[in-house]
Amino acid sequence: MAEQFYRIAEKDLNNRDKTYKVAVFEGIGDVLMLRGKYQEATEYYKHCHKLVVSKYEKARIDGKIGELAFKTGNVKIASKAIINGLESLDHKVPQNNLSFFTKLLLETFKQILNSLFPNIFIGKKIINHNARIDLLAVHLFGKLAYVWWFERGNIPTLWAHLKQMNTAEKYTNTLELGQAYSNHAPVMTMVPFFSRAIEYGRKGVEIRCKLKNLWGEAQGLHFHGVALYCATQYKAALFKFKKSYQLLERTGDRWEANAAKYHIASTLYRLGQLTEAMKISESLHYEGRAIGDQFASGAILNVWSKASEGDVPAEIIKRELKHASSDKQRNIEVMQAEGIRLLKENEWLLAVERLEKAWSLVKLSGLRTEYITSVPIWLTYGLRKQLENTEVWDKSKRENILKRAKTTIKYSRQLARKFKNNLPHAQREYAFLMAIMGKTKKAKRYFARQSGKITAAHNKGVRKDLKLEKTMRGLANALIQPTVRICAIVSGIILIIIF
Repeated sequence: MAEQFYRIAEKDLNNRDKTYKVAVFEGIGDVLMLRGKYQEATEYYKHCHKLVVSKYEKARIDGKIGELAFKTGNVKIASKAIINGLESLDHKVPQNNLSFFTKLLLETFKQILNSLFPNIFIGKKIINHNARIDLLAVHLFGKLAYVWWFERGNIPTLWAHLKQMNTAEKYTNTLELGQAYSNHAPVMTMVPFFSRAIEYGRKGVEIRCKLKNLWGEAQGLHFHGVALYCATQYKAALFKFKKSYQLLERTGDRWEANAAKYHIASTLYRLGQLTEAMKISESLHYEGRAIGDQFASGAILNVWSKASEGDVPAEIIKRELKHASSDKQRNIEVMQAEGIRLLKENEWLLAVERLEKAWSLVKLSGLRTEYITSVPIWLTYGLRKQLENTEVWDKSKRENILKRAKTTIKYSRQLARKFKNNLPHAQREYAFLMAIMGKTKKAKRYFARQSGKITAAHNKGVRKDLKLEKTMRGLANALIQPTVRICAIVSGIILIIIF
């Protein structure tokens, strides 16, 4: 209905002033963006950008062009557009790592003061006409942090976000402050600082509800759910995600709704509801493709592949690999999905090759989030399977594979201690490697105490993990029985003599 009214107005643009034309073009662009017609919406925003004169208006439209580029997976274009907007408002963005780090320390110090002495530092500015520049900058810094989450790594993302939050806290009870607090939830999962993430996720929702902003409430619930999910509180997270998805469907924002649906599938996978996770993953893949949402169509394959133990059509993953975007997180998740699929096909060498590429991209990008930290664990699993299928007399090859596996499991456990959703899997792989290396006591201890305890504590209700835990422990016991080991050694010697 809204689009129809704007289309009628579009037909009557002759002899209209620039302000009227901008209002019409921007209105059409906004509606098209909500409906997922991103390419057409971009053209209308570009028309707006040519017509506006003031730096403020140019910055505002740059923000919308950046948001659209981000939603189609063009992360670099999105980043450039948003930075242009910030520069129009006289905000300079750091150009190198040293500058980022220095400015991050400054913003961190400001946020510590805000957190410790809120009555002194928060809400000391009055909202007036001049405040609109600050609040637009808050909006743009938030968008930039969102984009850099998928592209630039922790330090640039933290700087952009804390700049957003510190500026927003100059005022009280604004939509921008609600957005900043909601954004703080997923950002704090990178640190990780889960209790703070959950608390600020709740605060963000409260502010947006108080201001009666339906879209803000929906998006805030989504980010609150992300904090709960990363803190392994799956049932609470699922409730938030489902409520968020329902509200986002009402607002018509298909991209944000897809993002919430991605997390619904992820949480169902963690809860062991694999059939439901697979169904939602498959439907989201096709919904993402329909509107050009590369993140939804690509990243969800990782959940689909894990939930189905690699049973994803090869042609679907290969198509998404060909459409690699500048969104590094999305590309890593697609690579991981392909690696898991190849593991199911017993293509150990190809699987390890694909997972090693994904792990290299993780290290190069500097990304450290819940969504990509499982890569080295699956790589360890692939190396272990490769080791198990390498002839016992090929000592140098086995030693090389084992050395690589030991390196990746070290990183896996370090990351899993921070991002605990992946801890049971990491501990199982570590125990299995200990069993293969003949460290029987250590292997038994990790199977019996570490993996079992963590599975119970952090993945309560994860039936798949519990079932796998029993299977793994049984296999490990078989591996480390003295009789079996002696037989394996004797068999190896006989084979060497024969050949």
